[in-house]
Amino acid sequence: MKKLYNANEEKSYATCVQFAVDIFQDAFNNQIAQLLNAFPADHIIEDTGKPFWSGLKRAPQILEFSVDDPLHLELVQAGANIFATMFNLPVQKDKLAVAKLVSKAYKKPFVPKKIKI
Repeated sequence: MKKLYNANEEKSYATCVQFAVDIFQDAFNNQIAQLLNAFPADHIIEDTGKPFWSGLKRAPQILEFSVDDPLHLELVQAGANIFATMFNLPVQKDKLAVAKLVSKAYKKPFVPKKIKI
């Protein structure tokens, strides 16, 4: 919540883009990487000796954000525009302008959490 408050004080579309990139990284990269850290693609269930990722349960793939992927850019632009609306900022419809801001956005590297399952 403090991040949202500070972003509202900044009144910057670049901050909205950073929030959207952070959400993309968390949902499509970090959470999947954490899951695969706990249950790697070749993980075997001790009780049964069967692979964890089998049947309808498939190992997910980590997505690395790419400014060149139109879907990635559209998702970040839509998210940034939602934040901009929340902060009473004009939305950005120009994909090239958003791409420039995205290329400057910081992408935190994934650090696995120590979780016992």
